[in-house]
Amino acid sequence: MTAQGVPIRTLGAGESVLLTPGLQMEVLGPKERNVRRYMDCLRRAYMPGQAQETVDACLSELDVSSNETSLLLRFESEGVVFLMAADNCPREWDEVPSFLLENVNVLKLPHHGQIDSISEHYMQNMPLAYVVTTSASDRRNNSAHPQVYQRLLDMRPPGEKPVFLFTDEREYFPYFSQTSGFQAVTLAVNSRKISVEFIKIQKKEKYV
Repeated sequence: MTAQGVPIRTLGAGESVLLTPGLQMEVLGPKERNVRRYMDCLRRAYMPGQAQETVDACLSELDVSSNETSLLLRFESEGVVFLMAADNCPREWDEVPSFLLENVNVLKLPHHGQIDSISEHYMQNMPLAYVVTTSASDRRNNSAHPQVYQRLLDMRPPGEKPVFLFTDEREYFPYFSQTSGFQAVTLAVNSRKISVEFIKIQKKEKYV
């Protein structure tokens, strides 16, 4: 409970929440042992009197393992399934019941589309209509790696190729083009159909 009286609920893998009538969210990750290891390291890093070399080692470990503790969320509405992967990559999905990783229609690609963001083992069973990548347009650290999109296309038969969407790109030939610019992308479900809208945020004029 916050100081304002707002209740706080901590969710873990295996739990689900009915957000609104017809919209279910299931927590698929992170693994409990990854969270426990991360929190243990965090406590050691800030323990009073800890030697600086121990603190530095803990902070380095936290940096390396932080992606493994990010959320993996599954949303379902009207039979349409969204998988929101944050930085939780497929190598960490082995404890997720396989049926929850099938029939995914929209995938928020993990780890900004780096090469470890996909796995044929899981994604060849996903009838993906849309794949969303959050990656800065300078594609630092090999984000939005071109091999990722080619492999995703190769997994699907002709006529069932996913549409690639990027939150920070205007053009990524040959996978995406929205050269007129936008500040946000929305995907909405209505009667089991997914619609996409590119939103431009209008700047308010300043008056003196």
